[in-house]
Amino acid sequence: MRRLFSFLQRLFQVFSAVVSLLFSFRLRREIRVRKFFERMGGAFIKFGQMLALRQDVLPISYTEELLLLLSNVPAVPFPLIEEVFLAEKGKRPLEFFLSFNEIPVGSASIGQVYYAQLQVGGEIHEVAVKIQRPHVEEIFETDFEIARMLGWLLGYPLLAKEFISWTRRELDYKHEALNANTLFLHSVQHPEVVIPRTYMEYSTRRGLISEFLPNIISVEKLLKRVDTEPDCRESLKREHGIELDKLANTFVKDDMRQYFIAGFF
Repeated sequence: MRRLFSFLQRLFQVFSAVVSLLFSFRLRREIRVRKFFERMGGAFIKFGQMLALRQDVLPISYTEELLLLLSNVPAVPFPLIEEVFLAEKGKRPLEFFLSFNEIPVGSASIGQVYYAQLQVGGEIHEVAVKIQRPHVEEIFETDFEIARMLGWLLGYPLLAKEFISWTRRELDYKHEALNANTLFLHSVQHPEVVIPRTYMEYSTRRGLISEFLPNIISVEKLLKRVDTEPDCRESLKREHGIELDKLANTFVKDDMRQYFIAGFF
């Protein structure tokens, strides 16, 4: 009964968001679609992120707008995140780490990332701590039911099935930790590509701890600068040491190495 109530409640939220945004005439359709996913949160954010990469399903104007979902997810208050960490590790973040910044450096649909310092074997390590949002599994399971229904109604049942399958795996950070560690081990002989170390011994199903890499410029910001700045090649090289031709070449070569040599990508 509780699951049925959650489903009907979530379905009403979907209907209300659709009706509200249909009458937001001042916004372009692409923006309305993106705001729908943002407003719904949960698995809808993940679905919007997946659609952002599917130009075979949506026009490019929509996929470009949906790319904003990769980095613009509102954060939940830290006390709620803290309770999840406490349940996983038996200690609060400020008790477990040498230092812990309560302001997230990143926020996504499943979890939020924080900067901390961790003592390992007498050494101090700078780490990124990804902690899952509270009740996210319950919310996602409800959204999966709606995704199945919408996939059937819109004629994309296989797309919905694919989305549910890989998103359900993402809800367990142990899978991500294992994959990240495998990528790390395959890359240690290739210094031109930096994969952050994952602290397997400290990571759990709802908490992932990995090496913190400072001064990172995201792909989204990089692409935006390429599109909007005529002299971006010079400024990127001057400010970040990034040479676009060499960067593209490195990406292609390492993709081929992962796929054809390591067999893990």
